[in-house]
Amino acid sequence: MRIRQTVLALAAACVLVVSGHVWAAASDAAASSAEGQALLQKGDFAGALQAYAKAAKADSENQEYRTQYMVLRRVITLRDGLAKEKNAEKWELTARSLRNFYHMNKLYGEALPLDREMHAKANTADSAIGLAETLLALDKSADAEKLLGGLEAKVITNHTRILQGVAQARQNKVDPAKELLKGVKLTKEEEANPNVLFDLATLKSLTGDTAGGLVAITACFENVPPSQLEAVKKYAKDCKDLSAVTGSADFATALKAESKVKESKCSGGANCGTCKNAGSCSTGAKGAAACKEEAKTGDSGKDKK
Repeated sequence: MRIRQTVLALAAACVLVVSGHVWAAASDAAASSAEGQALLQKGDFAGALQAYAKAAKADSENQEYRTQYMVLRRVITLRDGLAKEKNAEKWELTARSLRNFYHMNKLYGEALPLDREMHAKANTADSAIGLAETLLALDKSADAEKLLGGLEAKVITNHTRILQGVAQARQNKVDPAKELLKGVKLTKEEEANPNVLFDLATLKSLTGDTAGGLVAITACFENVPPSQLEAVKKYAKDCKDLSAVTGSADFATALKAESKVKESKCSGGANCGTCKNAGSCSTGAKGAAACKEEAKTGDSGKDKK
């Protein structure tokens, strides 16, 4: 009887020790990941990379930490190579990729000089919109208004007008913003563009047209791919420019809107390497191979250049 109790006690102790190590590893990994995010917000990309590497090592089963590390390592490589890129098309693709990363991580200060350079090179509606979005994210509404108000006629679109109105309304120039809004007549294509619809909802909210804002944000939700819908709804709820709309009792109904977009079988994950459909997707198969190859070196925590 005493032997049996001793065996059970030892077994219980082993379980506690193992569990302790697992929890400690997970806790260390989470702390390192959080440290990486904090360093990234400060613009310390190298420090963030080291922290992400520690997180991936501490909890090797957590794909999120591995992805954080691999994505940031790739971003650092792109940042280093951008200034040396002579091919205009490759430069633009790289710049757009970096900009997307900056905006996803709210690194608007990093995005601003890049957006300025992209607009100087392209001078298109898209480049103006991208720069204006970053200026607005940095609360530089006057700069955004000046940029959009000074565009050549050939560059002006409904979307640039909408963002110009947002910039004006943010500065309490509501009447000019309403005048701009009167001239906005969305095309069929724009009526299905969630980015245009979101900004239109924002402008209507800022100019006191709550009902119109609800219609626009509902249409936005309906035109967002299903895999992104919840993230967009959360973003809308947190957007201070939409407060008149989100504070309305009818916003609860808007939040029930479902996507009308037919999405591909792509899982919408962070990378092709973790996609369950990668093997049956021509692009995904290549992406999966690339991700797997990068994952082999990702565990070491060393940045290859």
